[in-house]
Amino acid sequence: MKSLPFAIALWIIGADTHARPSMDAISSCIKSESTSPKTHYTEITTDTYNINKDDNKKRTEQTFKYNGEILGTWKGDPPDVFGLIYNTEHISLRNVRRLSKAMPASFDADLATWGLIREGPRSYLCIAFNFEGLGQSGYFQSVHGVYLVERGTLPSRTFYIVGRVTANGVILSK
Repeated sequence: MKSLPFAIALWIIGADTHARPSMDAISSCIKSESTSPKTHYTEITTDTYNINKDDNKKRTEQTFKYNGEILGTWKGDPPDVFGLIYNTEHISLRNVRRLSKAMPASFDADLATWGLIREGPRSYLCIAFNFEGLGQSGYFQSVHGVYLVERGTLPSRTFYIVGRVTANGVILSK
């Protein structure tokens, strides 16, 4: 009977580890390409965003449709309030699971790279952005923030990490 709490703790830790995206999925998202035979990356492109201002909720939504799914971001008032939109969910950055010490960051939806990653039975919405590093040179241009939203779960499990693309692969922040 003494081993029951230990077994429950191991099950929780195992379930938590299993829920994380793999390093292959994270690398594919950061590089916006399949980086392993285990992952399949598909880029999502759009030229049209819908802008909706909701005065009651004091936020502005920037969304687009892809294969029947609604994707995008919302910004609140004050302007530092930010979140992701995945279908009917409005995911606050407070509810994002950090995979490193880096704090989840806001980004411009139209400057981000959107994609889908499939890895076995799992599928993720991938959003990669370079902290408005366009036009900058050197180290900063290779640093990307990444959100991975696990599709098919409700509420969606959403993860955030920062990584840097190098000639040898991807280096994740700690």
